[in-house]
Amino acid sequence: MRGPSLILTLLGGLGLGVAFAGLIPSTLGAIVLGIVGGWLMCTGLLLHNRMVGAFSTSVFGMGVSLYLARQHLNALHGGESICNIDATFDCDLVNTSEWSELFGVPTALLAFGFYAGVTAIAYLGWNGGEKYKAAPRLIWIAGWFATLFSAAMAVYSFRLGAWCLFCISLY
Repeated sequence: MRGPSLILTLLGGLGLGVAFAGLIPSTLGAIVLGIVGGWLMCTGLLLHNRMVGAFSTSVFGMGVSLYLARQHLNALHGGESICNIDATFDCDLVNTSEWSELFGVPTALLAFGFYAGVTAIAYLGWNGGEKYKAAPRLIWIAGWFATLFSAAMAVYSFRLGAWCLFCISLY
């Protein structure tokens, strides 16, 4: 790993480390730094190797999705998310809105399933050799569907007048 991929990976790792170590006094700052750090690290890995990058990005997405699914259930029972910053960044409002579930299933769990599938495909594309040479194309196609769904969710958040930082990280 050299050049920009190494720099982005190291900066991302540093950002994640600082955010998780509690060195940022602001909750908003720590959340944003952690999310940006995670995505920078994934971008660096993506520049190094497409399948390694897709794998790491989907694992990151699985982690965020699991957090959101847990917070969805927690918010339904009166708990509060760490990212309830103000009226604009109100994760619980977003995470309990009408679009927080589809067909009775938390949207975050559907996202987890998507990312788990991408993780499996990326792993096979990374380690499966010639047999799985279509993996990048399959991930690319799935990514476009996910992008359209994410755009719809972003429009809904705009109409709702509230944003969830963790949801934005999945957009």
